[in-house]
Amino acid sequence: MMSTLLILFGFAILLSALLNKKEDRRKRIFAGVVGALLLTVGFNTLSPSSSAKPENPPPSVPGVKSSDVVAAVEKMLNARASIRSAFPKAKNELSRLIQQEVKISDPSGVNTLRVIVDSYKDELTLYWVTISGPNAEVMAQRYLPVLATVWFEGNVLQEAADWVRSGIKKVSPGKPIVRRVGDVEMALAGDRNSIYSLTIQHKDYQSWLSPRIKEMKEQILKER
Repeated sequence: MMSTLLILFGFAILLSALLNKKEDRRKRIFAGVVGALLLTVGFNTLSPSSSAKPENPPPSVPGVKSSDVVAAVEKMLNARASIRSAFPKAKNELSRLIQQEVKISDPSGVNTLRVIVDSYKDELTLYWVTISGPNAEVMAQRYLPVLATVWFEGNVLQEAADWVRSGIKKVSPGKPIVRRVGDVEMALAGDRNSIYSLTIQHKDYQSWLSPRIKEMKEQILKER
């Protein structure tokens, strides 16, 4: 508010100095200097609320770009990815998250595999594979080990594939099997013969995500 008043007052003084030619020349120059000074101070002290909010990017999976992951998945599954906003109604940092999805079905059409890749400026924030259907285990044994071989910092690909292959036979509802690679968390979960999921994300990603989802929901409620 004060910045706006300074700008308006400075502009008025400067305009008066320029147009009031009957006034003494020295007074006009002095008034012009004062007006220009007030304008400068006003513009330089604009409220911080009008400036851009400091960027606080999400924790991401190190050593890999989301575009490379999507390209590898498209090649593995021989399918093209769709692209959309991960949170289309968000007005905070979530609005910058991009989501890409690759989806295929088995020949019967009743078992479906989805790969979702979320990113922030091409940094991988979430890699999420789901397989669902009455014969999900067969599809999981075929695809999950290879889909676990996402190259990122510290991930030994053969170890990742073997971990998933072994875990497919051990998963039970509510009891995910977790593998840590540095700051990255890999989690295999599911209910045998109906659904399987594999997620790869930074261990702190959910802590970053949760309060922003809460903020988004509160904003949506206010706008109703």
